[in-house]
Amino acid sequence: AEPILRASPRASPLTPPLPTGGVPRHGRVPVRSKGRHARKYHAADATPVDTAIFAQTPPEDLPRLHLRLAPAARLLRSPWPIHGIWRFNTEEDAPQPPHHAQDVLVTRPEYDPLPRLLPPGGAEFLAAIAADAPLGTAMDRATETSPDFDLSTLLGLLLQDNAIADATLDMAP
Repeated sequence: AEPILRASPRASPLTPPLPTGGVPRHGRVPVRSKGRHARKYHAADATPVDTAIFAQTPPEDLPRLHLRLAPAARLLRSPWPIHGIWRFNTEEDAPQPPHHAQDVLVTRPEYDPLPRLLPPGGAEFLAAIAADAPLGTAMDRATETSPDFDLSTLLGLLLQDNAIADATLDMAP
């Protein structure tokens, strides 16, 4: 364990020192995500969006809808199976992490931060939304990388976790 510790020093004061007994089961990845996880506790609260906006907006105007994510929502993209590693280290009888990259959205629907595994295309969609792209542009970016992107699944997750703070319609055609 000592060569690993020397090769991988703490990158941030938010990263706690490794336990005396050696490296955690999956190295530094869980420790890194814990720093982001901890910052979610201190993010500003936001009132969730009124879901009626989706029903009240005519279908032809939905592509111009701008969503604003809640301050506590953070996109975490990783080449590692970070959601699987988190589950394996926090849930009893969780399966072994998969052997592929995973994108996660960390939300805070109540008090505790909650890492959510994103569906294919979800990270591209959320990155576009975070950059203030309208819904139509975000959909295009998601379907470029994942032709089977399912907006209803991701939108359901965002609404369930109170991750959308506001939705406004861009009045310019």
